[in-house]
Amino acid sequence: MIATVTLNPAVDRTLWIEGLKAGDTNRVRRSDTDPGGKGINMSLVLREFGEETIALGFIGGHAGRFIETYLQSRGVATAFSPVAGETRINVAVQDGGAGPPTTFHEAGPAVTVEDLRQFVERLRQALPGCKLVAFGGSLPPGVPNDVYGKLVTFVQQNGVRAFLDADGVPLMHGLEAKPFLVKPNRAEAERLLGRPLRSVEDAAAGASEVVQRGATIAVISLGAKGAVACSGAETWHAGAPIAASKSTVGSGDSMLAGLAVAFLKGAGLGDALRLGTAAGAATAASPGADLCTRAEIEAVLPRVRTRKLR
Repeated sequence: MIATVTLNPAVDRTLWIEGLKAGDTNRVRRSDTDPGGKGINMSLVLREFGEETIALGFIGGHAGRFIETYLQSRGVATAFSPVAGETRINVAVQDGGAGPPTTFHEAGPAVTVEDLRQFVERLRQALPGCKLVAFGGSLPPGVPNDVYGKLVTFVQQNGVRAFLDADGVPLMHGLEAKPFLVKPNRAEAERLLGRPLRSVEDAAAGASEVVQRGATIAVISLGAKGAVACSGAETWHAGAPIAASKSTVGSGDSMLAGLAVAFLKGAGLGDALRLGTAAGAATAASPGADLCTRAEIEAVLPRVRTRKLR
């Protein structure tokens, strides 16, 4: 069992229009409604791999019930902690063409000290059946910035590996707890390290520094340049197997699912990066908020080329 933790999930509404007109009526050609959040996306892709997974975090109101019902219908076990507010709704407007969407993200419902205590208790109850716990995403109001550090420490003290995919100060605190794996994208890694990562070599050096700061393994996704992974003992690069992406929504979460599956099956760093890159690319080739299928991952996998950098 792999547990995923999404402290600030969302319902993602994607709207397709032609020619966005500010201050005027815009006709929507198509709309999709999906559960969103790093851990939620990861759990859905894990099910594509045939892995058992349980999703935890905070949900509230009608939007929260939609997320829980959707996940259960896809075979994902849930142990969400209820909160008094309404789970946020994020809106993405895709204006024709191939450019990125315009997005509107709500802050999410406030979380109390008691809510956080109840969540930790649910996580504690889930741990005995888990081989790995993945934490990811932004924090809702009321949750302290050092929460990932405390949660990573908690699960690893209980003998369970922790993955972390976060940004900014929460990532810095999480890294101090020495998680098994962290997976920032290029922009997140640049903010963490305080310098640009313009090339694959820059990213490889950056991943090495992240390992020196506490992670056992650091993976940095680079979009069109693929991804790098470093364990301290070795560093690998995987090239991007597709020429252009249709959407980056959920791509990093899919990569994390592929990495988790590979490591739990005993794969080495290079092979794990290969599967993770294939899963991320398969989702990037899907429109809107669509996530990859097992068949799409298997179709992309032979096109992923890896090389050992060190």
